[in-house]
Amino acid sequence: MRRSILILLMTLWMLPGSSVLGQKSRVQEVLERALDAQGGRERIEKIRDVFVKIGYRTFGKADVDGELHEYWRHPDQIRVEWLEMEEPSLVRVYDGKRGRFCRIRGGTTPGPVRPVEGEDLLQLLDFMRRLKIAMVRTLLTEGEAKLLRTPPGVQGMHFVKWSDNDDETLIFRIDDGEYRIRGVEIRKKSGERFTVDFERFQPFDGVTLPTKAVVYRRVSRKEPPEKVLRAQILDVRFDLPIEEEHYRNPARPIGS
Repeated sequence: MRRSILILLMTLWMLPGSSVLGQKSRVQEVLERALDAQGGRERIEKIRDVFVKIGYRTFGKADVDGELHEYWRHPDQIRVEWLEMEEPSLVRVYDGKRGRFCRIRGGTTPGPVRPVEGEDLLQLLDFMRRLKIAMVRTLLTEGEAKLLRTPPGVQGMHFVKWSDNDDETLIFRIDDGEYRIRGVEIRKKSGERFTVDFERFQPFDGVTLPTKAVVYRRVSRKEPPEKVLRAQILDVRFDLPIEEEHYRNPARPIGS
């Protein structure tokens, strides 16, 4: 559950008209302005490698603190490191064709490298998908976007419905002033709903991202939302000199 919620969080770090043409042009305008607020199309399109360092706390029967390092190379390579006591404990990679993982003992001694399969592979690929979504350009180039009516009593906010599969729909809240993505509602086909609120926007090398997020889960409309995770971006870097081997071999540490 903890890793599933973290996958949902990767959605960060992101309208009816009189005709179909008017609908598309209006939602495109909103997303283009959100892209400009993030750093602009030219800056985003230049990015080939992304490193994100996230600290988090999950809430449940026992609160759990952790740290996550993600490396993504456009378009389809990813490396995810879960840390314990500031050292990697589990590393999963996908090199564009296959996934592999290994556990790291004491933060330095790698165990055997094994294939990532089944649900674990789907989770790893979804990490990569959500990193792409966090770059607002993906909302313009993939999937289907629609501008929704603003709910009664709500002002200064655009609501954009977006989806690229049948399993979930994302509803983005984009403010009408700075055009920042202030939050997203994740509606799962299973009926589960997650709400992510974004705060404290900060520029990282020309790209502005929210540095804090809080995730709430609602199982049904009859139950109140439950806070399940709080996360903070600790560092973001672009175009690091990461070698191809780091995306093929989870046992090879970054920097070697």
